[in-house]
Order: sequence, then structure tokens, then C-alpha cells
Amino acid sequence: LPIQDFGYSLTAHFLTIPDYIDAMLNYVVKTEAARYTAPKDKIKALHDWVCNKVNYAYKADGKTSENSLEVKCDSSVFFRNTTVCDGYARALTLLLEKAGFEAYHVASQNHAWTMVKLGNKYYHIDACHDDNNDGTINYSHYLVSDADIKKCQNGHKNWRIVKLSNRFDYNIPATIPTCNETLGG
Repeated sequence: LPIQDFGYSLTAHFLTIPDYIDAMLNYVVKTEAARYTAPKDKIKALHDWVCNKVNYAYKADGKTSENSLEVKCDSSVFFRNTTVCDGYARALTLLLEKAGFEAYHVASQNHAWTMVKLGNKYYHIDACHDDNNDGTINYSHYLVSDADIKKCQNGHKNWRIVKLSNRFDYNIPATIPTCNETLGG
């Protein structure tokens, strides 16, 4: 992307990684979510952008999850074509926050996803599990309840809200919000 798309001039010599991430967050929200007026449509646009931007990161054997820090950081979706659940969750949570939503990075012992407030209700979104890694997206983990996320495979139990870096602009609530209903895609 041209540097002007990020609001910087050509006279700038370099962007730091935090500057680049902030610029990408602003750019994606501006180009993907801002064209919609309905909050649900904005959330879907950001979810779909993340799913379309990356595929799940496997080691060379094609079966084992990549475990490097490169695929588990705030910037993985913005710098790479692959990431793991933590990268999907970090990127979607940051994008939703940038778009003005109350959103949280949620983690269990071996998985991560996003919780978002839409209207006065909370929902789970697992972009990692919604990404089919073939250019298609399913919505089986999109705007779902606590009960429905627990039905899913791979670690959707005993979760907590975590704040993994100072880039996340929220305080961890004393009580984890409950997601009482499924809205879906």
C-alpha cells in the first residue's frame, strides 16, 4: 500500500512497527467497515477481512500448528499471510476496538478468540475457526453464545479475558460478560 494511504507523506523516512500497525488498523477500518452503517455489518466486514487476509499457519508437515512468536503477536495478520488462533483473535479484537466496538481478546488454555458487544449483548467470534483456509468463510463461530461456543472443538471452555499488550484499549472486567444468545451470520 502506498504510504499516503496511511496518512503519511513521502518525506517520512520510515514507519515504526507500532506506527505501521496503527496505520493498518485505521486503513482497514476505513476501507472495510466504514462503508456500512449497521454495526452488525461492520463487524462482519472486519471478521471477513481477517479471514481473507491470512490462512492458518502450519509447520512444513501441513498438520502441526506453527508455534513461533511471529504468528502469535499483534502484528502477525498485518505482516504475514499466515497466523494461528492468537493472531486471528488479536487482529480482530484490535480492528473491532478501532471501529468503536467494545471487544475483548478471550483465551483458554490452548485457544484464543474474540468477544464483542453488539447493542447491549455480548457475542463470541472465532475467526480462526470460521476461516476455511480455501478462500471461503463459514460462520459457525460468528456472533455465538457461551453455550454454542462450548459446543465447538478445540479449547472453547474455561476462558478468560486477557490483555496481551498495551495496544489493547480495555480494562479486564471484574466479571466476564455472558453471551446469552446466538445471532450468527
